[in-house]
Amino acid sequence: MRVLVRLLKALLPLAVIVAGVGGFVWLAETRPTLEPTVPVDRVWPVEAATVRLVDHQPMLELYGEVMAGRAADARAAVAGEVIEVGPAFRDGALAEAGDLLVAIDPADYESALAESRAQLREAEARLAELRARRNMEAAALERDRDILALAEREIERRRQLAGRGTISGQALDTAEQEVLRVRQTVAMRENTLDAEAARIAQQQAAIERLQAQVARAERDLARSRITAPFTGLVSDTDVELGERVNVGERVAGLIDPTRLEARFQLSEAQYGRLLACADGLVGRPVTVLWEVGATRLEFSATVDRVDAEIRMDTGGVAVFAALDGLTAGTALRPGAFVAVALPGCSYRGVARLPAAAVHEGDLVYVVDGEERLRERIVEIAGADGDTLLIAGGLAEGDRVVTTRFSEVGPGARVEVR
Repeated sequence: MRVLVRLLKALLPLAVIVAGVGGFVWLAETRPTLEPTVPVDRVWPVEAATVRLVDHQPMLELYGEVMAGRAADARAAVAGEVIEVGPAFRDGALAEAGDLLVAIDPADYESALAESRAQLREAEARLAELRARRNMEAAALERDRDILALAEREIERRRQLAGRGTISGQALDTAEQEVLRVRQTVAMRENTLDAEAARIAQQQAAIERLQAQVARAERDLARSRITAPFTGLVSDTDVELGERVNVGERVAGLIDPTRLEARFQLSEAQYGRLLACADGLVGRPVTVLWEVGATRLEFSATVDRVDAEIRMDTGGVAVFAALDGLTAGTALRPGAFVAVALPGCSYRGVARLPAAAVHEGDLVYVVDGEERLRERIVEIAGADGDTLLIAGGLAEGDRVVTTRFSEVGPGARVEVR
């Protein structure tokens, strides 16, 4: 019995090992077999644009405001009471160049002018008197010089006679004293003549001052009538008949209806593209459209200038276009909100693609003959709204994918719809 127990203990590990090996073999024989699967090539439905190389000039659709190209404020150059207003001194009325706007009481200015002219005439008469006196002194000087010449010849003769003992020394002394007296008279005449010349110059200066005073008085009198400096529309009349105005006070505004401008804004990108155009920005033709109710008025214009500053608050550049062919009877007015059509650069042989077709700035995907995608690097020449203009990298008839999807990339299979 004891021997049997020992035998069973010895065979038990072996039995366990045999059972384990048998179980492993059975599991290996009965395990399920995995059949290999064939990968499926997914087809992505996309839209594509067929490339057509054409000449194209985009049109920028912008909005702006009409402004006065020439405007002026009529201001009082002299003070006084308004005694008359012109027939065109009404808001919206058309005043011709030179038409009266406001007349200021001229009485004080007429008096000042009359007084200045009287003072001028008095000064001119004084000048004539001084010139006459100078002429008289000049004649007297010439006469005394002649007397001096005679006296000098006489003393020379007496000296010769005295040398021969013909005349006495006293007679010679008398002649010499006469020469000295005449020389003194000539010197006094010369000094008097110089003084008269100085008085004449002083009087001429006084006359020039009075002439300037007369000119100011005439100008003040003329300025008492405020007239239109050019033909224009009167606006913002600020004074009434009988009201007193001061120097520099504004009485009305004046706008030239034949010189109006459209002011509109370009983004920095638009401005940069237009600067790169061969024909530039200034001088480019513009169409201005003004809609008034059901009425549409169209005006041609030309880009005249660009604002002096790039304003950070608007993020762009202000451009001014002068409207062409306006007359005094035009219905357009400053402040009107208008649409502006500005032609962009002209491009030759470009493809037009939606912006969604371009990846990473300059990459597009072209569908090849096997309906798979191929990468192309392109050159973007410009833009027309949300459409990009492609100048290089594509050929006529290429199909460019315009649909974006997560697995887009080289080799992807697509179905063009």
